[in-house]
Amino acid sequence: MASAMTPSYSDLMRYGRMHVMDKVPEQSRQSLPVPVRVNGGLRVAFFYAPAQMMPGVNRLTPPHFVSWLDPNTGALLELRAVTPKDFGQAHGPNDLIGEYRLPEGVTPNQYMAERERLFGLYSNLVPAWMSGAQPGAEHRLLAQEFLRSFGAVSEPPLIPYYHALGKEFFQWVRAAAKP
Repeated sequence: MASAMTPSYSDLMRYGRMHVMDKVPEQSRQSLPVPVRVNGGLRVAFFYAPAQMMPGVNRLTPPHFVSWLDPNTGALLELRAVTPKDFGQAHGPNDLIGEYRLPEGVTPNQYMAERERLFGLYSNLVPAWMSGAQPGAEHRLLAQEFLRSFGAVSEPPLIPYYHALGKEFFQWVRAAAKP
């Protein structure tokens, strides 16, 4: 769990939006947090994918920007323009890559509660990953719950972008989730 001094993943999500609101188009969908190891230290990245928002659905294009935050302070360290090639993807920068909507029967309040559960799982798994711990039985249930929760709140068309940006973290979590 985050201490009173360290921002929670919920806080980092807010900071990720606040730091870029004057630099990234307002209609951009902000990703979930993406833990990234940079020069041996932790950074929390967010990507911003332009979205056409319509009632009940977001039509998504590939991310146009990535920001990196210091997870200990929430400070913005870098904001960079990106293209799909930066993620190893073949989409054109303005291609419609898919739509995202809440799953059938899920209310906005249920979605937000699930997202908060996911943020708590980040708080438990990211330190283990950063410590260099081998994924093991002690991580299995948390990793399985993380993958379930991430799948419930993430945007399916953007999954390849999450996996490219947070490659090491997602590989570790998938390895930890295996029986």
